Amino acid sequence: MRSGNAGGHIAHIGGAAFGLVFAMQHLAGRDITKGISKVLSGIESWFAPKQRFTIKDKNARKMTDPDYNRLKKQHQADIDAILEKIKKSGYESLSKEEKELLFRESKRN
Repeated sequence: MRSGNAGGHIAHIGGAAFGLVFAMQHLAGRDITKGISKVLSGIESWFAPKQRFTIKDKNARKMTDPDYNRLKKQHQADIDAILEKIKKSGYESLSKEEKELLFRESKRN
């Protein structure tokens, strides 16, 4: 061995020693890199896209087909009644709620 690069030789010996310790600990079922992994994951999370949280009603249930169809028919009947009222008495005869419902439906479809 030449003594011209003692730091390089010591670094290689240190790396080999760490590799040996790591391999022995790995075979024993221990992960000695857990701490470093935790730190790196924390740093990585700084740059990860943030999740948007939504509030869900835990008591809400999905509507069955018959319930949905019944609601849809009732909704359509309400719209038809409003349109019939416009036909007979004009748009100005609608209440504020009827106008809002009609406006929402026009945006939906």
